[in-house]
Amino acid sequence: MSVRDRVLTSAEELFATKGYAATSVQDIIDKAEVSKGGLYHHFTSKEDILDALLLDFAKLLKNKFETASQDASTIDEVFWQFASAKELLPKKHQELYGQFLMNQDEIVIREKFLHYIREEMVDIIAASIEKHTSLHNPEVISYLIISLTEIPTRLPLEKTTQTEFMKEFQSAFQKILDIFLL
Repeated sequence: MSVRDRVLTSAEELFATKGYAATSVQDIIDKAEVSKGGLYHHFTSKEDILDALLLDFAKLLKNKFETASQDASTIDEVFWQFASAKELLPKKHQELYGQFLMNQDEIVIREKFLHYIREEMVDIIAASIEKHTSLHNPEVISYLIISLTEIPTRLPLEKTTQTEFMKEFQSAFQKILDIFLL
């Protein structure tokens, strides 16, 4: 495994267990068993590591969703694929995905993660909407759908269960489709 990959894998594990703020660059160096120079050859800071991790993660999510959505025969199936995108990921990534999305303490991480998801997913969702509906603005609708991922970040974390989130997400998604299908 390359130095870059060891750093990213170690950072991912540390961020999932300790959190981003509580993880130091030295923690990552120690876990990855790399030199400080080796780490700084690939990354300029802990934030740079986070950015690389979030972008890689969003691309992985995009690839998994793209593959799964190709088999969808209706827009509802596309919706469920997107809503359950976390389940498409390998188990080791699922906990971290949930932390990035539901993180209320580290708002910068959540906002960066949502930005990368929007950048990576909007075209795929728009193409699925265009394929399965006669809507005229699939890009606008795909941005609205992606923005729904912010629902749990607006609710108190301790009061938000995954079931509640899915109900809210489904309800909002249906309202968006109803508006555009009029």
